[in-house]
Amino acid sequence: MSKSISIITINLNNREGLYRTIESVKAQTGAEFEFIVVDGGSTDGSVELIKNSKVISGYISEKDSGVYNAQNKGIDLAHGEYLLFLNSGDCLYEQDTLSKIRPLLDGKTDIVYGNLMIEENGHIIPGYMPATIDLRQMMEDTLWHPVSFISARLFKNFGKYDESYKICGDYDFFFRTIIGKKVSTRHSGIFVSVFQHNGLSSQPANIPIIQKEKHLTQKKYLGESGIRSYKRKKKMKNLFTRIFRWFR
Repeated sequence: MSKSISIITINLNNREGLYRTIESVKAQTGAEFEFIVVDGGSTDGSVELIKNSKVISGYISEKDSGVYNAQNKGIDLAHGEYLLFLNSGDCLYEQDTLSKIRPLLDGKTDIVYGNLMIEENGHIIPGYMPATIDLRQMMEDTLWHPVSFISARLFKNFGKYDESYKICGDYDFFFRTIIGKKVSTRHSGIFVSVFQHNGLSSQPANIPIIQKEKHLTQKKYLGESGIRSYKRKKKMKNLFTRIFRWFR
């Protein structure tokens, strides 16, 4: 039987983080969902934790070639109309998070997204997504993965994650679908998840890789001329803003 929501968690030797994620999913009330865990062949007790959890609908534990290979395996296992990727260590914000978001998953909107709580050094800081996801948002930031409920049909119609990316495969997917294919998005305003600021994308050593992969994506869909055009428009807009502020 098809579920409305598929939560997909990938994990590799992060038993503590996985436990945190599982507990937040287990606490959910008032919404139908399935919970899939894709483990990369952990040796730290994660597999035993997975096997003993009654909230997990399905899992695999085997070696993979990276984050997006693992997430693609999760997509293949999922039956939900909408998919949420909640990696080990991250958790759903409140016990009724899924029941709050469920009425907005109408089958017509391609991506429904919310806001994010960011946990860093013992502090939790709210992060707000904009009301619309446009070219400016994608060039300057991205659509945050842990708050995005993605219609399963997008993966069927436009392909899954490009596994050649190490860190920015989700950025490439959102650029491909939102900017390239003009799929529909909706901001819910709901805080969806708590993100632990210690993953691949948060490590300073990975900044050069992120910059390189983001530029690769922008070039793929906009071309170098499109990137230059965006930067010219941004420069002019910033100039007019400074002039306006000066006159005020």
